[in-house]
Amino acid sequence: MQEVNNYIYVLIIISISGIIFLCAVAIYFYIQSLKKVSRQKEDRQKMEVVYKASMLSVIIQLQEEERKKIGRELHDGIGSILAALKLRMSSTTSLLEKNRENIRDIDTISNIVRNLSHLLSPPELELLGFHEAVESLCDTYQNKDGLQIIVNDAVPGFIPKNRLQLSLSLYRVLQELITNTVKHANASKIVIDIKNEKDTFVVDYFDNGIGFNEAGKIKPGLGMQNVYGRLLVIGATYRIQTSPGRGFRFTVFVDHKHIH
Repeated sequence: MQEVNNYIYVLIIISISGIIFLCAVAIYFYIQSLKKVSRQKEDRQKMEVVYKASMLSVIIQLQEEERKKIGRELHDGIGSILAALKLRMSSTTSLLEKNRENIRDIDTISNIVRNLSHLLSPPELELLGFHEAVESLCDTYQNKDGLQIIVNDAVPGFIPKNRLQLSLSLYRVLQELITNTVKHANASKIVIDIKNEKDTFVVDYFDNGIGFNEAGKIKPGLGMQNVYGRLLVIGATYRIQTSPGRGFRFTVFVDHKHIH
């Protein structure tokens, strides 16, 4: 009888062990299945990001090509006509006094056309590179409506001149930020710090304007959507810091591997 009981206990132990083993196997395969689904989801998300970045890159490239065309038309077309008109008017000595006011108006229009041409297709980027182009961009807005712009570039020349897409994307980001400050922020000062933090290139933009509430929950306009798209294309990240009455800060981070 004792032997029968022992045999039953052994069978029970073996059965329980078998059940535990089967449960463990089932749990293992369930976890592996979850991991596989998770990996597939991550792969799909990565593919979507890559696809979105590639599409944005094409769109941005087309936009820049159109900007260049318009810039060339402004500079070479309208600008040259105004210059010829000014020359004809100033060469007639008997009409010089009469036409002096017209010549001043033509000078004003020519300056506007030249500034628009440079903003649409900044020649400094290709000729001098990102760092010098930023200085020139800020000079365009400097003292406009009393606005002071300070650029602190701790790493001049860090972005090579041949990295035109990277330079252009960062340039357009700053251009959009400055434009927004001028239009909406009621600021008296902008500070742009360009520096390196370990293995990261940093462009830190700050204005002392009115700021706003909960930056992350505000639906961005077309200009800021374009900013986010450009940063995605070049592999950059960003951080927004703002609150009412405390200005607006937009910091861009670019890993050095995306630069060199």
